[in-house]
Amino acid sequence: MFDGRNVPLNSVIHLVVIPSEPAKIDTIATHAITDLTTLENISKRGWFFSSPAGNSIDAKFLFGQSKVIPQDELRVEIGPWDGNSELSFYSVEDIPQNEKEEYQSMEDFGKKNRR
Repeated sequence: MFDGRNVPLNSVIHLVVIPSEPAKIDTIATHAITDLTTLENISKRGWFFSSPAGNSIDAKFLFGQSKVIPQDELRVEIGPWDGNSELSFYSVEDIPQNEKEEYQSMEDFGKKNRR
């Protein structure tokens, strides 16, 4: 699962989604782990994506140093993908605290921040 690396974690949730049409991760409700090579990265809880888009989405939620995870932090939003568009998704950590109420949706946040 982690290319033979010794990953000191309390727990892992492995999620595989096989959509009827190509799909991609749109948003996640917590930290996105993009690099498993440092202890600092994997000591925080969050999602690591082996495959964030396509005909199969492969994700792992790493508990990091936490023993319990609030249910809302496990939320993952998936949307359609044309196979060509740029892959980018947003974590709620990407939204500045003072701007959270300004957006109606993560899509609105993404549109404003891509400009």
